[in-house]
Amino acid sequence: MSDSIAIPVCRPQLPATQQIIPYLERIDASRRYANYGPLVLSLETELAHHFGLEPGSVTTAASGSMAIVGAILARAGRAKAGRSLCICPAYTFVATAAAARHCGYEPYFTDVEPDSWALDPERLERDPVLERAGLVIVVAPYGRPVDVAAWSAFHRRTGVPVVVDAAAGFDTFAKVLPVLPEDVPVVLSFHATKAFGCGEGGAVVSTSREFTLGCHRALNHGFLGERQSVGDAVNGKMSEYHAAIGLAELERWRHKHQAFGKAAKRYRGCARRHGLGDRLRLAGDVSAAYALAVCGDAQAAQAAAAALWERGIESRFWYGAGLHREPAFADCPHGSLDVSEMLAGRLLGVPFFIDMSDAQMDAVCGVLARAWAALPVYSTA
Repeated sequence: MSDSIAIPVCRPQLPATQQIIPYLERIDASRRYANYGPLVLSLETELAHHFGLEPGSVTTAASGSMAIVGAILARAGRAKAGRSLCICPAYTFVATAAAARHCGYEPYFTDVEPDSWALDPERLERDPVLERAGLVIVVAPYGRPVDVAAWSAFHRRTGVPVVVDAAAGFDTFAKVLPVLPEDVPVVLSFHATKAFGCGEGGAVVSTSREFTLGCHRALNHGFLGERQSVGDAVNGKMSEYHAAIGLAELERWRHKHQAFGKAAKRYRGCARRHGLGDRLRLAGDVSAAYALAVCGDAQAAQAAAAALWERGIESRFWYGAGLHREPAFADCPHGSLDVSEMLAGRLLGVPFFIDMSDAQMDAVCGVLARAWAALPVYSTA
């Protein structure tokens, strides 16, 4: 094992101090620090414009997790007797199920498709468990877009509310959000590890003005325009300081997104030179924040992770072994999860960041190629 980490799995880059200062000065002038202050409202308006939506289409939140909670409360409310299950994939980050449980739902884990890595609405519609479901959380894995029109049709046929957890989807959902159906809200995370970040934060995007107002209320103690608490609610608002970082991040987003694209192009070239073919999934297939090594099987993934660690190179199974394997959710019901377990064992997160050097990329790809070539039966072609 290496004594130190030579190449971290991620190295976020948020706006520099000088880029944030003008927004901090606005906070000093307004002396508003929370409760939907001017910077938060400005960020919501600017984000709506960025996505090609009308003002009032975005609700910011203190975190991606709180954004999911706000979306659930505004879309479905808390769990009700007889409809207490929240159907969600097992192959996702723990925040998905934790948000559902926070709203009183019992997570029910179901399997994903091998190609999309996501739930399939037609298959889910045939599942008898749907009769006990009060909510479906559809996850966009690693930011990969999901068919929001198909999920809208699912909702119309079944009556079960749908929320899309697209935590890493700021860049990948750019073409989806302008045509978003009114009944399918999309949640984004602005955590520092995401392509677009403000340290900690999130947002709910919807083309329904009524829903957006409900989401604001749900994240503000039930208050909306008057000091009277209505409905199920939490305190999940974004602070002015996080909005300051978000506005600075949005101001430089075009440059940052282009830099991610250029780095991904270099990484792809490096992978091909090492004979890895398309086994490295990067921006264009997943969010720009990720590099995923698609291993032949769980043995190949573990061998790669061990070989990388020996060289001081971090890697990560971003979604762990699946939510059904997490102690916090071990008692949750689930169906067959063969595909989820296969993906959890095979998809290994490897280092990628905006200023990753050619030498660092070469080191990662070289270790992967050698680790896989040493296995009894494995091909990198």
